Amino acid sequence: MVFKRSNFLFFFIVIVLLSYSSVFPQSISYAKYEDWIKLPEKKEVPLVKTFTIQFNKQIFVEDIDGIVIESEDMFIPVTIGLKGNEATVTPVEYLRPNTDYTLRIFLDHARYYMNFSTEKTDENFLYMGKKDVVSEYAPDEIIPDLNYYRLDMEKGNPIRIYVTDDYEEEFGKGFAYTEIEDIIKSIEKIKDFQPYENVNSSLDIYFYTDDSDTPFPEKTQGKASSWGEHTEILINGSTLPFDFRPVLTHEIVHYFDQQSSLDDQDKQEIYEKFWGEDYRFWLLEGGAEYSAFFHHKYTTNSFNDLDLISVKDSKSSIVKYVKKLKSNKAILDKDIQLNSFDDIKRASDENYGVTLALFWYLAEEYGYEEVYEYVEYIGDHFEPEQSISGSEKDEIAIQFFDKTEEEILEDWLEYFDDFQ
Repeated sequence: MVFKRSNFLFFFIVIVLLSYSSVFPQSISYAKYEDWIKLPEKKEVPLVKTFTIQFNKQIFVEDIDGIVIESEDMFIPVTIGLKGNEATVTPVEYLRPNTDYTLRIFLDHARYYMNFSTEKTDENFLYMGKKDVVSEYAPDEIIPDLNYYRLDMEKGNPIRIYVTDDYEEEFGKGFAYTEIEDIIKSIEKIKDFQPYENVNSSLDIYFYTDDSDTPFPEKTQGKASSWGEHTEILINGSTLPFDFRPVLTHEIVHYFDQQSSLDDQDKQEIYEKFWGEDYRFWLLEGGAEYSAFFHHKYTTNSFNDLDLISVKDSKSSIVKYVKKLKSNKAILDKDIQLNSFDDIKRASDENYGVTLALFWYLAEEYGYEEVYEYVEYIGDHFEPEQSISGSEKDEIAIQFFDKTEEEILEDWLEYFDDFQ
């Protein structure tokens, strides 16, 4: 499932703990300060660190223009505390291993900087302890004491993984979330795209159950939502009586799509004109289902006794999956004519097996890359305010597939024997 909300812009904030108020650093131009005071350089700094800076006089809130930690083109937000002539500076986000940073302090009368480098480690998946978290799903609430794991992909921002205690007790410590790196690498190999390398993007993934003390929705299996370039994924183990790693992969594919040109607002408007608002079902949900079953090989589940839902790369296996989701009721509404790909949402009553079947058929018949080239061409060929005629739609489909979408759907139904 994929959800979209309006974009937002994130700025780093310096919070002065002593007065419980927020200070926003003024616009910084390093070039105008000629006399920076260099503090002693530090090596092998722990990833969880509070710096204590001593000055030669007492420092007050009004003396501070800003404090920030930077690395290349990334800024790390910090919290600060003031007591007499000492200032404590703590990164809000834990530091990355084997990385060079600069701590910069902007006072009204002087500018200080300190270069430091963090400790080295071969581990890119680290347990960072318990953490109180604020999620965009519930921005007004603090979610306390989540287990915080950090996955460093060596580019961009680390992926933050939050797990409740009861999730680990029920499914086993490490289940599903320790496979995230391998899942991401499987998807990026197919899509030839690394969304996490964008320093402005970020990904948080939450694992919980209905018994967890969180504000997250119950009865939700998996959900991926984006706020600008920030994406959050929810995985609720309580609603999934099977090995739900394919659901996790499905949502991670949405993360890739949300950070790609598919999420461009103008192109979304074009796609809605070309297919209708239901295009997301065949394209986004179909593509996510296809990758969940065919683009990643899952490791043996040694954490619990949940069975993995397996859909093999075959017609019979896909039909079995379609019928399982429909409880052997009628698969397609015969009263709904299939003229274009988006019609399958209404005709199947949102059967995810059906959209998998269509995407699998298109990939097998015409090629996985060709499907996305078709979509990309449509997004580039039209303007949002431009009307699109039926003949134009048919011409583009014929250009890529030698058939109209209506003809392809007829062949598809014949191939699957109308899912009888």
